[in-house]
Amino acid sequence: MAVNLPEVSALPPFDCKTDTSTMGTRWRRWKRSFDYFLLAKGVTTPAQQKALLLHTAGIDVQDVFDTLPEAPGEGDEYVKAVRTLDVDFQPRTNIRMNDTYFVT
Repeated sequence: MAVNLPEVSALPPFDCKTDTSTMGTRWRRWKRSFDYFLLAKGVTTPAQQKALLLHTAGIDVQDVFDTLPEAPGEGDEYVKAVRTLDVDFQPRTNIRMNDTYFVT
């Protein structure tokens, strides 16, 4: 059975390779735009939402996603995929302890 997929070319892929200092903010904005896209197009099937997320986010995000362990918690496959990427793309902070810096 042929599935009529919505047009996704209006949303650019997410750039996860440059400017890591702003990645968390840029990811939240990109994800918000993608969620609006899903809502506008009426895409409600979690498997299709996940596939569109990874396709639209681009090959670099797909490469990152394929190396990550699934984030813990409840939810369908789309919710789990978003949570997994959220954890990886969250801002990193440096914590100073006794003149030594740790990245969290």
